[in-house]
Amino acid sequence: MRLKKIFISIILFIAITDCSNVKTHWEHSSTSRDQWLIDEADCATKTKILIQKNLESLSYIQTIEPRIPDAQLSNALNAHAAKKMREKLFHTCLRRLGYTPVKQK
Repeated sequence: MRLKKIFISIILFIAITDCSNVKTHWEHSSTSRDQWLIDEADCATKTKILIQKNLESLSYIQTIEPRIPDAQLSNALNAHAAKKMREKLFHTCLRRLGYTPVKQK
């Protein structure tokens, strides 16, 4: 029963933090729309590859030494962590290419 309460609390936390995210628009002073599309696709591909490698290693570690006995809780935590990591890696990639974020409401 205690594990179920923890699981529900984590799901609520994830839902609240995901809903509070503000959409980010990226700008670059000297880049065309075509170049933006290329850079965005390149960063998305690189990010996807890095996340996939990270999840594969995490899955391997959990098969050796599972920390959370409840598979649903573990999956929810992994999905949330992967989403946050994906956003961070994607944003870092764009910043390295000279783009700056502009928050939109």
